[in-house]
Amino acid sequence: MSDSQPASANRAVFLSYASQDAEAARRICEALRASGVEVWFDQNELVGGDAWDQKIRKQIAECALFVPIISAATQARHEGYFRLEWKLAAQRTHMMSGVRAFLLPVVIDETRDAEAHVPEEFRAVQWTRLPGSEAAEKFCARVKKLLGGSELQPGRIRPPEDGEGAASPAKPAVQKSIAVLAFANLSHDPENEYFSDGISEELLNVLAKVPGLRVTARTSSFYFKGKNLPVPEIAYKLGVNYIVEGSVRKSGPRVRITAQLIDAIEDTHLWSETFDRELKDIFALQDEIAGLIAQNLQLKLGAAARATRTVDPESYRLVLEARRAASALSLDGLARAETLLVRALQIDPVFADAHAGLAQLELNRISSSMSNARLAPAALARAERHAREALRLDPAAGEPHVALSEIALVCERVPEAVEEIQRALALCPESESLVTPHLFLLLRTGRPDRMAVAAEKMQALNPCFFLPFDLCGVGHLYGGRYEAALSHLERAQQLGGCPVSYAHHALALALLGRRDEAIARVRMTMDSARARGWPEGLVDHADSHAAWALAVAGASDEAEAIARRLQNGSIGTRWGAGLPLGRLGHVDDAFELLADYPQKYVGFLLSFLHHTPVMRQDPRCEPLLRQLGATEAFETMGRVLRGEKLSS
Repeated sequence: MSDSQPASANRAVFLSYASQDAEAARRICEALRASGVEVWFDQNELVGGDAWDQKIRKQIAECALFVPIISAATQARHEGYFRLEWKLAAQRTHMMSGVRAFLLPVVIDETRDAEAHVPEEFRAVQWTRLPGSEAAEKFCARVKKLLGGSELQPGRIRPPEDGEGAASPAKPAVQKSIAVLAFANLSHDPENEYFSDGISEELLNVLAKVPGLRVTARTSSFYFKGKNLPVPEIAYKLGVNYIVEGSVRKSGPRVRITAQLIDAIEDTHLWSETFDRELKDIFALQDEIAGLIAQNLQLKLGAAARATRTVDPESYRLVLEARRAASALSLDGLARAETLLVRALQIDPVFADAHAGLAQLELNRISSSMSNARLAPAALARAERHAREALRLDPAAGEPHVALSEIALVCERVPEAVEEIQRALALCPESESLVTPHLFLLLRTGRPDRMAVAAEKMQALNPCFFLPFDLCGVGHLYGGRYEAALSHLERAQQLGGCPVSYAHHALALALLGRRDEAIARVRMTMDSARARGWPEGLVDHADSHAAWALAVAGASDEAEAIARRLQNGSIGTRWGAGLPLGRLGHVDDAFELLADYPQKYVGFLLSFLHHTPVMRQDPRCEPLLRQLGATEAFETMGRVLRGEKLSS
């Protein structure tokens, strides 16, 4: 094409690919040209003497559609000119409106979307699969449609047509998917914001039980609170077709809730209504609103509706306030939440939500310190008592089963822990509160492969929260897929991450032999973790893995210094020193420390032993596994690492 004529005027397509995929790119080019599409293909266009770098940059800046070809070849190459092309195209999207169709990623083999090493902008659009490198007729038709002016509007996430691939995990092709945004607080007291947030979350939880409806997790829905973005753009980023928004006005014993359902594809209101009720009937009102939303989506609330009863307004308010206080996981926040929940039960002793809150609070207090829960038998007993009382009062609640699962795991009753988490998932299959304990339990039973798959599914429900990406990275890391782990752990960090995310990233780099990068990542991790004020127990846990990464990377003195500090620190987290000390060959100290490894995190220990021959081959390894009740899980993880086929 002529340099004097902008490519966009000719509606041209730019094909970008690794050199190993040149033949596949050529076939795609020929198919597109045969259908009348102008294609920029460097094998045909570049001739001797061309200032090729300048010309390619110009074509990317002017092309109408950018088609990156993704494959095992691009996965294997961490450097290459195609990666510069991809970055240039991604940068160009920052200057475009949200409705402009520009990126059209094509996968030509079995490379999975979630594991692909691509710019994040590529994940925001639907991908196409052309198996066997064959240019599908429908693909050519789709390209022509896009070049003809058909735009990919925010939120327009359609199911793929035959011959096309599924959308990336963060943009699922789900026909009926919904997000409940944080309702606006219209009460005179701005302190009531926790109340409006709580109403939104409760409504979300009811909708999450509606068969046939996928509901975005609270963390991602609330991510847009106060950001003042258009509803279609929010829906696009969350990968949903429908949005619920509204407002809450609380006045004495009464509440006014306005809710509206928006079709994000058409950007039109489907339904809106205002409800004035007494607060004691709030549960019935939430079910009524959820039922009307389901009805407008041609779904049925069915078994999702709770056995509603009246609730004391003050007790309900205290529970909502306690949830906000506990969400920070700080010791002060947990203490404040406990005070509020105890007051709620003094007012209403049979309020199931308050009992469930106290059960989880006891477990969160142990978890936030990262200490071995066996050191807190009284807290475990209180947690179990409240969890069982919550289930007696509300058998349909899922959270008490989660608490019972964690308690059973701590007490080394692994089959019971699995059974309880399965009960919770049956009641609330897409509840955000089940994600972490479920995934840690999968790792604890030796299935990092299943952990990665389950976490990847949760990314679609929670695309704006770091934890599903972090745990997916952990699953890949401990399953021996280090490159795949990197992409998910990097995304977790882009979303905020936590110190352990950064430490795992460093460990993946070290295990890949990228030692200098691993050491630099550890140093940055340790500095930022303390600067951001994370709980000390969590920081110690991160330091344990960071020191392990340093030991793998060959920075032995630095690794041992961290390990000895952990060894001489809090009795609750001394176990963390066992990983780096074992890697450094101090096996006597390591086995002594690892005997106190917390059951919740034993999956980390299993992976460490598999990665550390000096520990795995020591005669003390088998007794340690028996003591922790992890012999079978250790063997299972070994089979996963060897690539053996296991039943799901």
